[in-house]
Formats: sequence, structure tokens, C-alpha cells
Amino acid sequence: MASSNHEDNPLLAKIVKVFNESSASYATHKRKLKELSHLRSSWPHEAFFASFTKSLTPLLNFQRRTASTERAVRFVAIFCSVRDSDCDNSYDVFLEEVLKFLVTAASAANKTVRFRACQLISEIIMRFPDDAEVSDELWDEVIGSMKLHMGDKFPIICYILCQSSFSDVRKTIILSLPASNLTSQAIVDCILDVNESVRRAAYIVLANKFPIQSLR
Repeated sequence: MASSNHEDNPLLAKIVKVFNESSASYATHKRKLKELSHLRSSWPHEAFFASFTKSLTPLLNFQRRTASTERAVRFVAIFCSVRDSDCDNSYDVFLEEVLKFLVTAASAANKTVRFRACQLISEIIMRFPDDAEVSDELWDEVIGSMKLHMGDKFPIICYILCQSSFSDVRKTIILSLPASNLTSQAIVDCILDVNESVRRAAYIVLANKFPIQSLR
């Protein structure tokens, strides 16, 4: 998926190698998470973050939804969302910077980059630890980015953004959805949401924005 020929940047080469190996099998993830966590704790924050985000570039640009790519996406999301005891003090800083990076990527002109960025944001949010600390400003940016892309012409982005584990986020997104063929199925699916306020929001949007005939 990505070349590991980065002789001028040994940290980048090591991270790329971990990413590539994580895409081979879910069985490798536990061991590879430890390896990547060790790298994060062994290098200065700025150097690790720069190499980490550069290593994500091939994944963000990879269009096909292959099994290996989906394994890599899940690996990255788990790493970003799991608090590491060895990096406890810098975890929240790292998480915020990754989310900012992905929010920016979610506005890219390239639809593949938008899709992968939204996919990673969704996967990370679904795995947020209870003690994760994200600033209100960044949270507003994340939600704003989600709302912006609900009208995206790339249909699967709409589906991904409705999968957040936070009911308030799902409710906010549903109430912000434009009425279109691309969004109708995502809203209908939310009628069965486990959260009552989300289900109510779905009914309200369907009643107010969609003609009955369009839902047949």
C-alpha cells in the first residue's frame, strides 16, 4: 500500500512498515499497536506526529475498498483512540492534532481523500475513551465538517458520518441533512436508532423534508 523506502527519515520508514504490516491481518494489530506506541513514546512529539500524518497520505489516497485497506483504517483508528499509559500526558494533544489534520483532509477536492478522512474521523470517534479530552472548538469543527459533507455527492460519506457512537452527534447530523436521494436511506435507518432522541429527529426530518411518495 505504501513504499517503505524512506532512508532519509528512519522514523517515517518504521511507521510505514507498521502500517503495511497491520494491513495484512487483524491478528497482528495488538503487536503492531505496541510497536507504534513505543515509537510514539521514544520520539519527540513533533517528529512523531509529522511522520505519522505523512504515513497516512497513501491511505487517504487509496481508492479501492480492499480488505487490507479496511484493516489499515481500523488499525489507525484504534491507535489514535486508545490512551497509551507510556504517553498519557501527550495523548490528548496527539488526538486533537490528528482530528484537526483529518478535518482539513475532509475538505479536500479529491473525493477519495474526503471519504478516507471522514471514515477515519468516524472510526476514531466510535472508539473515543471515556476520559478523552477534546476542546469545544475542535469538537465544533468536527461536527461542522460532518454536517458540511452530509450533502457530499459521494454517497458513502453520508452513511459513514451517521455511524458516530455519540447520540448528540447523530442527532445533530440528522437534523442538518438536506433532503435528497443520497440522504434518505441514512435517515430511514436512524428510525431504528437505539437512542430515542435520534429516532425522534429522524421522524421529524422525514415528516418535514421528504414527501411520502419519495419514501416508497
